[in-house]
Amino acid sequence: MSRCLKCGGSGFKIKYDPETKEDTAYPCNCRLDREKKDTIRTKLVRACIPPKYWEYDLDNYSNCFVGNSVIQDANSFNINKLKGIIDDPTYFIENYDVLWIWGTTPNAGHTSLAVILATSLLEHKYKVRFLRMQDLIASFTDFEEKKDFFKYLEGFDFYLIDDAFDSNRCIASGDYTRIQLFNWLSTAVSNNKKFICTSKVDIPKIDKQFEQSKNVLLKSYISMEFQGVIKK
Repeated sequence: MSRCLKCGGSGFKIKYDPETKEDTAYPCNCRLDREKKDTIRTKLVRACIPPKYWEYDLDNYSNCFVGNSVIQDANSFNINKLKGIIDDPTYFIENYDVLWIWGTTPNAGHTSLAVILATSLLEHKYKVRFLRMQDLIASFTDFEEKKDFFKYLEGFDFYLIDDAFDSNRCIASGDYTRIQLFNWLSTAVSNNKKFICTSKVDIPKIDKQFEQSKNVLLKSYISMEFQGVIKK
């Protein structure tokens, strides 16, 4: 890692104060940037976001499709739309409950895009919790930990649900689990919690086993489709 040219790697700049006739140390921008990055990483850990997604930004994402004008053109509108929410989440927060990131082709980076937004929300001081859909479903039948876990979840503003309501990737066996899921979802929405979801299908095409939950999601959502590339 190269040293900062302004402070020589010390983290502080020295400035002479003519009034006191003494040198005063001030935090260098490189130190402030490092502290900010450390703070965000701490929040990412608390959000349970897998480290492999931490370094992504929209430039990284766009670079994945350089040379593929078809995919770039297909995704450009929603990339700009998502960027607007990343830069200023206020409009989404005040008007919607759900941001649904989806697409049927593989390697579209849906989770990466969701995490990029989640990171921005953490920077705006919102509390985010990453949940894999199957883990969430399993929590409803973990009777020893269930009460404490869902009490803990109440402390977050946003839930990022990966592979949300994807019947090919998660199993919600029995009416009990599906009813518990619906109750939690509807209560969370009523309490002004927000959802960022990734999926292979758009909300209207969610499997019939999640019909009750689908009706909650459909009330107030933004849907963004992103295409990927089938690797040979």
